[in-house]
Amino acid sequence: MYVPQFWLLMATFFVCGYTSNGMVLTHFMPHALEHNFSELQASTALGVMGAMNVVGTISSGWLCDRFGRRGPLPSSTSSGASRSCSCSTSGTRPPSTCGRRSSA
Repeated sequence: MYVPQFWLLMATFFVCGYTSNGMVLTHFMPHALEHNFSELQASTALGVMGAMNVVGTISSGWLCDRFGRRGPLPSSTSSGASRSCSCSTSGTRPPSTCGRRSSA
C-alpha cells in the first residue's frame, strides 16, 4: 500500500471513472431526451457505449500483454487527449449534437 505507483494508478482510475460514470453517464439520458432522441435511441446509444468500453478495455489489455505497457497505453491516452482537444477547440459541433428544436 505504500507504493507510489499504486496510488498514482488509483488516482487516475478514480478521475477517469468519476468523469465517465459519475458525470457523463448520469446525465446522458436526460440530455439525449432533451435533444429529441427517443428513449429507445438514447438507451441503445448508452448500451453501445458500454459495449465499446468493454471491447476497448479488453483490446487495451491484449495490446499491453503483446507489446508491453510502455508503448500502447501512453500512445492511446495521448491520441485520445489530442482528439478531445481538437474537438473542443475546432469551433464546430459534431452532427449528432446539432439537434434542432421545433419552433411550435
